Amino acid sequence: PLSPLDDTLGRYAASYPDTEVEISDDRAPALRDALRRGELEVVVLPTRPADIDDLHYHPIAEGGPRLVVRADHPLAGRTSVPLAEVEHLPLICGAGCQFWEAAERRLAELGAEVRPRVVAGSIDWTLDLVAAGVGVGLTAYGGGLPPGLVGVPVEAPPLRRVVSLATKRGR
Repeated sequence: PLSPLDDTLGRYAASYPDTEVEISDDRAPALRDALRRGELEVVVLPTRPADIDDLHYHPIAEGGPRLVVRADHPLAGRTSVPLAEVEHLPLICGAGCQFWEAAERRLAELGAEVRPRVVAGSIDWTLDLVAAGVGVGLTAYGGGLPPGLVGVPVEAPPLRRVVSLATKRGR
């Protein structure tokens, strides 16, 4: 999730070698609450709330869902996969993944009732389960994949998200 910030973090660390940087991993609501309490100065959030709140949001990246499959999977050679084809796959989704929720709604509109085979608690678990052949991952993860796994973008209808840096207004 930090890949949009790789260059920025590298420059910051080089410019301020004595500054301590703490990177925390948690769900968006918990990160927003910690930012509001002053426990964190900046957070990276996968979505921006529809309503105006007390935080500033600075978009840093945009992306869509992708399937993560083993390199020997029939979809591995595809340039993209229509969302409708996801209906018949053994899906592994992350807990609280906003793409899964949006995909589930879109598939229901198409008359498909889809349930994930596994709901994984972290991206590491998702990738491990895909590598073990349990199913295919539906994820927003845009980082590098381990050897033996490939990512295939999910196409129409488009599901997009904007990743933002958030700061507390007035601080």
